[in-house]
Amino acid sequence: MNDIAELVLGGLLNKEILISLLAITISIIALVGVLLTPKPVFPNPQYGTNTQHNIEEKNILSATGNGRVVVEPDIVSIILAVEIEKPTAGEAISEAADIMNRVIESLIKIGVDRENIATTGFSLYPVYEYIDRKTVLKGYKVVNRITVKVPTAEKAGEVIDTAVHSGANRVDSITFELSPEKYKTVYQKALSLAVEEATRKAETVASAAKVEIVKILEINIQQLYYTPIKYEVAETARTPILEGELTVTAQVTIIFEIKN
Repeated sequence: MNDIAELVLGGLLNKEILISLLAITISIIALVGVLLTPKPVFPNPQYGTNTQHNIEEKNILSATGNGRVVVEPDIVSIILAVEIEKPTAGEAISEAADIMNRVIESLIKIGVDRENIATTGFSLYPVYEYIDRKTVLKGYKVVNRITVKVPTAEKAGEVIDTAVHSGANRVDSITFELSPEKYKTVYQKALSLAVEEATRKAETVASAAKVEIVKILEINIQQLYYTPIKYEVAETARTPILEGELTVTAQVTIIFEIKN
């Protein structure tokens, strides 16, 4: 009797273990299925759906506007240079440095801030000449360049005269520019004018076509840059500098939704 009871009890236990294992296996398969099932993708409410797709489904009108603002520059950049040729490289470097130091000191004396004077180029190279069909080293040439920034054309003329008098023997160029602060202000004004022009064009076309503008769907800004005015400067006893004008432009394209 004991042997039979043990067999029956063992069979029941084995059955319970089998059922438990089977239940665990089914749970694992179900869990894997949940994890692998693709989830639905909802559009991000912060950004919405594709803008281009929305535009393609609507009746639209596109207009481009340009804005121009003419202003006087508030920075004049002058490139000055000292060019020296000597038998040895050391002599050329030393003399060019002495002259350029005198030039810089003279500019500071007439009110140019030291921070507005910067070295923008330095070169040293050998100079050769041909004698009896042979190349002979003649010496070395040094070119030392500085850029000086001043606020007015009148001051630029004074800078050139002072620098040449102090030993600068090259005036490479003078450029009229805008400071970053002024450019930002002027560009924003040009941008506003561009938007106004694009809107006027759209309203004119809509009126002629007998349609109604509903709203703006998109605005594209084409970043444009002004071109500084650059002159080559000749040395004279008194250098008059005439201030030019700069044109800052902006361009926008606006897409409007329209309806009949």
